[in-house]
Amino acid sequence: MTVDTVTSNLIAEFRRGSTAALARMISMVENGEPASERILAEVQFGVGAAYRIGITGAPGVGKSTLTGRVIQEYRRRGMTIGCVVVDPTSPLSGGALLGDRIRMAEVATDEGVFIRSMATRGALGGLASATRQVCDVLDGFGFDRIIVETVGVGQSDLTVTEVTDTTVLLLVPESGDSVQVLKAGILEVADLFVVNKADRSGADYLAKELRGLAEIREAAASPPRPGGGRNPQVLKTVATENTGVVELVDALETLRE
Repeated sequence: MTVDTVTSNLIAEFRRGSTAALARMISMVENGEPASERILAEVQFGVGAAYRIGITGAPGVGKSTLTGRVIQEYRRRGMTIGCVVVDPTSPLSGGALLGDRIRMAEVATDEGVFIRSMATRGALGGLASATRQVCDVLDGFGFDRIIVETVGVGQSDLTVTEVTDTTVLLLVPESGDSVQVLKAGILEVADLFVVNKADRSGADYLAKELRGLAEIREAAASPPRPGGGRNPQVLKTVATENTGVVELVDALETLRE
């Protein structure tokens, strides 16, 4: 059986809703196999319907736990979810370490959820080099929402803003004072600020500081931000207790509209 025949069969299965074909096609795109260009061309008919959400922040802020909760809330609302989780690259296998998948065990077996782990493979910016293309494949498959969770990022890792419609920046009360927070370049481009682990001391103060910084950012924006110059919203969550997640998803949907 030729490569073209195998690819044609995969695409046919993909169009029939086979998640096995979806997984195989993502692997081919991620690995840059010869058939990947044809795959990306074939899925373009469905690209553009899904709302793409990026969730980013430093290591340890609770990205995976919150992502899992957001997925659960979207599923409660009847939406299907494709999720790309970018993990550190294993020094032994070269693949993803899969640590984030462990924290999403509650949603991993849901038939309306497809989670794909990707290794950074040396790519900078918090994402893998093929993240955008993988999102296109998920979009073409017909998922309602696509969530991209970055690997733990630093102050200048902004790539996620280029591949998603809305970017959520997670911080925790231990993120530092206002000067330290202000140094984070992604603060200038994130669409929603979330103070996670908000049951800890200092959460209210951090939220207040973020609101002040958002106002400064908006006043200095040139040209003005799309949507009439609305300041980014600051929300508080406790992902482990599912607190604030409904409000976060409501805010995401408002931004989508």
